[in-house]
Amino acid sequence: ELAGKKVVVVGMAQTGVALAKFCARRGARVIVTDAKPADKLGDARAALADVAVTWEVGGHDLASFTSAELVVMSPGVPDLPEMKAARAAGVPVWAEIELAFRYLHPDAALLAITGTNGKSTTTALTGALCAASGRPSFCGGNLGNMPLIDAVDHPANVPGGLIVAEVAAFMLEHCNSFRPRVGILTNVTEDHLDRFGTMETYAHMKGRIWDFQRPGDLAVAN
Repeated sequence: ELAGKKVVVVGMAQTGVALAKFCARRGARVIVTDAKPADKLGDARAALADVAVTWEVGGHDLASFTSAELVVMSPGVPDLPEMKAARAAGVPVWAEIELAFRYLHPDAALLAITGTNGKSTTTALTGALCAASGRPSFCGGNLGNMPLIDAVDHPANVPGGLIVAEVAAFMLEHCNSFRPRVGILTNVTEDHLDRFGTMETYAHMKGRIWDFQRPGDLAVAN
C-alpha cells in the first residue's frame, strides 16, 4: 500500500518516470532524485510536469533517503551511499521489478528472462509467442519499450495473462520476493565486473532469478 507513504524514486530515465507516475497515482508522496542537473533532465521534467512530485537533482539528499518509507531504484543506478544509509535506517530499498511484482495478479504468469547475451532476443521472441497465443500479454522490462511497472495497469495483469520481462543483474540485486513463474537464464559470461567485482558474484546475481521460485515453477538454464 503506497497511499500516504514517502517514496524516493532514484534515476529519472524512462523507468524512473514510469515509477514516479505509478506511485503518485496510488497516493504516495513522491520524491524523484537524479545525480544529473536539471538542464540534463528536460524530457523527464516534461513527462512529470502534471504529476505531484518533489525534485532533488544534481545530487542526492541523504535525509530524504533515511526518512523515506520506501526507496525504489531505476535499472543501472549504482548502490549509492545514500541507499546504504537508508537500509541502515530500516528503509526498504527495492529494484523497480520488485515493486512491480508485488502488484502483479497472482494468477497472471510472469516469465522473466536474464543472461549476459541473448536476453533481449529471447524476451522479444517469447513475447511474440505469448501474443500469438491469443491470451492477454505484455512484453517489456529491461527491453527498452516499457518497464515492468507498466505491466501493473496493463490488460495482461489478469488471471491467465502472460507477462514477459527482460531483467538485468542490476535489477535482481535488489529484490527480496521477485518470483517468476518461469525463470530463464540464457548464459553467464564476463560482464559488469566493474559493478560486481568477481564472476562468482555476477553469476550469483543472475541466478537470483530463481531464488524465490517454488515447487511447480519452471527454471530454464543453459
